[in-house]
Amino acid sequence: MSPTSISLSTFSIGSKSKKIVLNSAGQLEIDLPGSCGNIQTALDLEHVVDKAKVWVAKQGLCHFSVDLFVNGKPVFNVDTLHDLEAAMMRCDVWGQLEIGLVPVTGHRDERTNRITYSIQHPDLSSSLTPPDAASVAVLRSVLYSVDLVTSQCRDSCASEGEGVERPDDNKLQLFNKKMPTIRIPCSNDDDEEYNNLSPSDRDAVDDFLSALCISFGSSDSPCRVPNKRRRLVDEVKDVTSSPQVRILLSAWLEKILLGAMRCPKKTMTLTQSIAAPPLSQLAPGVFNVPVCEARLHLYNLNIPGPYEQCRVSKSTQEGREAWYDDHDARRRRSADGPST
Repeated sequence: MSPTSISLSTFSIGSKSKKIVLNSAGQLEIDLPGSCGNIQTALDLEHVVDKAKVWVAKQGLCHFSVDLFVNGKPVFNVDTLHDLEAAMMRCDVWGQLEIGLVPVTGHRDERTNRITYSIQHPDLSSSLTPPDAASVAVLRSVLYSVDLVTSQCRDSCASEGEGVERPDDNKLQLFNKKMPTIRIPCSNDDDEEYNNLSPSDRDAVDDFLSALCISFGSSDSPCRVPNKRRRLVDEVKDVTSSPQVRILLSAWLEKILLGAMRCPKKTMTLTQSIAAPPLSQLAPGVFNVPVCEARLHLYNLNIPGPYEQCRVSKSTQEGREAWYDDHDARRRRSADGPST
């Protein structure tokens, strides 16, 4: 199999108040067999999946990752990332698709704005043997970039002619090349020792130099950097802690996973730049457990359905049926409420 990167949809979601707009772009990494032909876009992948020419499976680790930005600047704060990580895990869409997520915790001393989850569920893709004419493609990871842009930033960028552009009906520019970077060194760019420090050590140096400047009454510009950095931290914290951001993230997950948002159009606006099928449609064996469950039950009843040529091995079938029996029992107990 050859690893392939396929671009996913690019779009923007905003509230009617336009205080915060969520810009999104994504891609998936998949191992494609040579027999499935030349697949370059998500629409190509949808076509071969729909025609049962390829079955997208999860074998081993499969990651769902999100790179987070606020006004084009990466979100590095660990506590903020933890809060957003938990907020996305609590979204209802995962339960609807019966997908479990396990956060993948990296080294905390690394300067990263990425949240990564390991996708967990009964691997129904392995319980289905693909049609004789179909090949198996292995999904490795899905990566999205999410930029939360405030109205103040959009107004400022519009007046200055740079940064993140205001989205319109014809064009969506996620990340302008002129967007300033997050790193604000306390000394000059030639200070190699400072640049090689960890983020926490850099913060300590900034705070120490800031204290020196206050003590001696200096007005040198490098010593004003900590205040600028604190303003940036406060800006990120204010945006990411907003209830509106939780609503936007939930709507965003519904869009990329289901293809539609449940929130009313009266409160949300959607600007599409590059269209692509939702993940539950591109890779149902990974992102749509109920569909796989339905196919398994249809097979048991000898009723033709999607992928009717797919066969289920007897041992795997018995194991899945036991899982579903237990799962259905737990759902019934939950619906009935606590026993008296």
